[in-house]
Amino acid sequence: MEDIKLETVYIPVCDLKPYANNAKVHTEKQIAHIAKSIEEYGFNDPVDVWENESGEYEIVAGHGAVEAAKKLGLEAVPCNILNHLTDEQRRAYCHIHNQTQRETDFDYEILMEDMAALSGCDWEAFGFEGFNFSPDEFGTTFDLDDNEEPKDKQITLKLTKEQYEIIIAACEAVGEPARKGGNKYGNLICEVCEQWAER
Repeated sequence: MEDIKLETVYIPVCDLKPYANNAKVHTEKQIAHIAKSIEEYGFNDPVDVWENESGEYEIVAGHGAVEAAKKLGLEAVPCNILNHLTDEQRRAYCHIHNQTQRETDFDYEILMEDMAALSGCDWEAFGFEGFNFSPDEFGTTFDLDDNEEPKDKQITLKLTKEQYEIIIAACEAVGEPARKGGNKYGNLICEVCEQWAER
């Protein structure tokens, strides 16, 4: 696609129409975190919109930010105008944008090190509950060899993204990343659970 210079303008929040088929779920908790970020650091990510057939500014990406703006009582927010995209491209981009924002995790070692150095930030106010794991809080003795046949049952868990990230952070605090499967990752989770219960 040829280079396009985006036009960014301030549009009244009341004039922004949500895309009816936006599949991204925005909880009240997440909207509160976005609102807190806007309060602390400003509205730094323009909302992507286009002018639909009715002349309305329809949101392509940034639905959560718009809800946060409403919560804060903002009258207008910065918006990128995506009129250069076709209707099909805009609809596809809405879902692709949502997917690319969620498909990777943090590097928790870097994250926790940098968070610890930024002591003036209230991390929990932005949704970082459960990320404060320290390797010193957990042991690293795992009884089952990675190649040993498990004698017990296997389980499959359905987790929310937040629950998954908390488990990954805890496992990485006591051992290797728990992403590849194998017995040692069951050991990691068991060790975390046992030692947490004993605290």
